[in-house]
Parts: sequence; structure tokens; C-alpha cells
Amino acid sequence: METLMRPEPLSDVRLRALVEEIRDGSIAVETDWLEWKRSLDLSDAKSRFPVPKNVLGMANRMPETALRSRGGYGYILLGVGSGSILGVDHVDPAQLHDWIDPYIGSTGPEWQFRCVTVGDKTVAAIEVAPPRPGDRIHTLRKECDRFQRGTIFVRKNGKTHRADDQDVENLVQRAKGARLDLGLLLIGEERIGWFKGTAVQAEIKQAADRLRESQLEHARDYSKRGEPDITLAHTLRRATTAAYAEERRSLDDYESEVDEWHAEWTKHALQHWIENYMLAGHGVIFLRLENLTDQNFAGVQVRLHIEGVQVEDDIPLEAVELPKQPKPFGKGTGLFDIGHIDMAIPMRRVDFATSFDPPEFSVIQLDGAVEVVWNAGHLRPVESVDSTKLCILLDAPQDLDHLSIAWSATSTGVNGLFESVLEIPFAKHPTLLDDVEHHLHS
Repeated sequence: METLMRPEPLSDVRLRALVEEIRDGSIAVETDWLEWKRSLDLSDAKSRFPVPKNVLGMANRMPETALRSRGGYGYILLGVGSGSILGVDHVDPAQLHDWIDPYIGSTGPEWQFRCVTVGDKTVAAIEVAPPRPGDRIHTLRKECDRFQRGTIFVRKNGKTHRADDQDVENLVQRAKGARLDLGLLLIGEERIGWFKGTAVQAEIKQAADRLRESQLEHARDYSKRGEPDITLAHTLRRATTAAYAEERRSLDDYESEVDEWHAEWTKHALQHWIENYMLAGHGVIFLRLENLTDQNFAGVQVRLHIEGVQVEDDIPLEAVELPKQPKPFGKGTGLFDIGHIDMAIPMRRVDFATSFDPPEFSVIQLDGAVEVVWNAGHLRPVESVDSTKLCILLDAPQDLDHLSIAWSATSTGVNGLFESVLEIPFAKHPTLLDDVEHHLHS
């Protein structure tokens, strides 16, 4: 199944979790994207003015800053505070628009009303759309309290303030739209797959031990039975059949061969399983970069930073072959049987470079994290470009339900750095050894 994943509003589940985190004190400080009011008198114009004021402040954030959190969306929560959820009475969305729109204007910032229920309490949420390069400066359209019509509000340090000269200059530059405005999509599994490496390795060891014991048990049985009685027919068959060979190894020699095979097989078995895991599509994605403007962007480079994973940018056409078992003890293989000659060295395809172009991807392993660099090239207006495939190998995520991918983009033709975060939910259950087709039991 292919699913497009991009920065998007909080789901109802995530919004409810956010409310609970504020109540429980896990989130104790308001931010540039988050404001809350434990209680608010919506019946009085002056009392409810903080709502449109904060909508304007969140709409006047810088895109590159806003996109670092929650996909750029802003949230104003009504009815929750540290330590308690008081909730709000029934709110009519149409009436809420009638209260807010006169202050922000009919062509003002985009926002929508949402609500979430926690226990028997309802919390209202005003969700403000992400700011974009090219957005005009949003100003107060109606006088209220001490603020005059035309006042510009911005968010700073978790509060909404009147804009100063530098804020106005920044907003003028934003309105010119001379900044990168890109969208990054991840196309692949709806939920990213993962596995428990220790469990997979334990099963691989058990399989290796079973195969080893099976070979040795057969050899011991053969050794106990000894050579069969020599008959004339048996002698003639041995003399006239080139495909028959005497067993010349001792039991100790054979056991040494099996032990050598066991060590090599165990060494390569996890790689065999991981490559089959990738070939089955687990954790495999590709990136789609979108130019959301009417400008040309040259020399675009994207960087992804992912904590706690391994990333493979070279997905094989087939999995590495496992070492073959030694020739069974006591059985002739014949002069022309070469099936057991190479038992230790897995064969892999070799790809030869066909050009001197820089690689599309480079994967840099950091301490506990991975950085992926994608040279995406030139992007024409409203154009998109797809990457080659990557595989995200995730071993037993700890206490999380999603993978966060911090990404940034630059262009040789435009100043500035575009930054954002993608969040991908984890699969509910790990991929088990036998969920993947492999050759570990033979």
C-alpha cells in the first residue's frame, strides 16, 4: 500500500494527547505555536479578544521557523490549563467566526474550529494554518481595547506581542516570497515497519543450531551403522559408476566442517533476512520533493536527520546467498557433483559505476542517528521530483508511536534554509522472522 505522508494538522488522537500533556504538566510553557486559556468569557468582546489576537500572531510567524513544529500549524486551546481541564460550554462554530472575523478580516489568516473531549469535558481548539512565503502581513482590522486598527501582532517566546521594526522588516521579506517553499512527501508504508533485532537473532541462532545438530546426528547414525555388506552387485556398481565416491573423512573431520559452516552461516544469516525484509518492502520509502511556488529553484539539496535508525540506500536485487552445508557424511557425491564445493563465501552481484555524476544519496552514520543527503537538482515552478528508494531499518522503538524526521532544504539560487519535520506512525506490531520469505530453515 502506498500512502503519502506530509506535515499535516494534529489528528484527533494527537490533539487529545496534547490537551492531556498540558493538564498533566508535561507541557508547562506556551510556545510560538501553542497558546492555552484555562477559562475565557466568550460572551464579552473584550474578554474574547485574545483569540483573534493570537490568530494574527501565529499567522505572522516566519515560515522557516513555524515549520519546525507541528508542520507549521498553530493551536489556541480553550478550557485547559496546567493541572486541570475546565472545558468550555457549547460553542457554535458560525458564531465563533462572527466573533473572530471582524478583527482579522474576511481575507485574513486561515483557521478552523475543532474540539476534543477528555473525560466529560470539551476543550475548544482554534487551528491556525501554517504561514507561507508570499503571505501578506496580517493586521488588526477592528479596534479593540488599546490596540488600534492596523496593529501588527507577532509571536515571541510563547506570547503575542506588538511587532517592532525588525519584525515588520521580516514580514515584508516574507511577503516578497523570495524564500524556498517546498513540500516533502514520504511514499511507502502507511505505518513504518520495525522488528526486534534480539528476537530475530535468537531465532536465527536456534535455526543454525538445529541445522548443525541435524547434520551431525545423521553422521553419527551413519558411523554407527558402518559400511554395508559388500556384494558383487555393489562392487560392480562402484566400479562402473563415476558418480560414486568413498567417504574418506573421519567423523571429527566432518564435525569440523560443520562447525565452520555453522559459523559462516550464522555470520551471514541476519544479512540474508534483512535483505529479504527490504525486498518485501518493509521500511521501504521514496521521497517526493515539491516546489510550491512559481519560482525556479536550482541546485536543491535536501538533508534528513533521523534518530535511532539505520538507513540503506542500496536495496539489492536479491538477498545474499547463504553458505551451503557440507557434503552429507557417508554419501558419495560423485566426481561431477560441485554442489558443496563453495560452502563459505556468499555470492553478491557487483554494480560498476557508469558515470562520474555525484551520487543522488549519501548516507552518513552519526552517533545514534543517520543523516541522509539528497541532491535533488533543479526544480521548476510547481514541479515535483522523486528520489530513488531508501529503506529505514528500525530495531524495536522505545516508548514512541511515531518516527520523527527532521529535514531541511537549500538552493544555490535562493538564500535561506527551509526546515520542517515529518512524523510517520510505527506499525502496531513488529515484523517477525517468518513474516519475511527466507531460506533460514533449509
